[in-house]
Amino acid sequence: MKKSTSAKATTVKATSRVSDHVTKRSEVDKVVKMVDFFDQELTISKVDFLKGQKGDYCFITFNVDGDDTLFGVSCGGAVVVRKLREVCEKGKLPVLAKITMVKNYYDIN
Repeated sequence: MKKSTSAKATTVKATSRVSDHVTKRSEVDKVVKMVDFFDQELTISKVDFLKGQKGDYCFITFNVDGDDTLFGVSCGGAVVVRKLREVCEKGKLPVLAKITMVKNYYDIN
């Protein structure tokens, strides 16, 4: 019979936390549903792009004209994600926008 050998465990000291290395969702006053803000003029101030189990999505931080409340909403709609990524890559935030439902998908203009 063969003798088993095992390596001795060594203690490793961590130098950082998981939260130091992941994208943090923006701090908002209230997380809402997108349907509650259809066809309203929004001022989008920040967009976080994330990867989920079903693909890319974004967390949109915005306020409504005349209201200081900072709202946040998650959206995985491909059209919305694509358009907001383009706006962000061009450095155009903050930006005015309206989210709508067109046939069977969300759109933003």
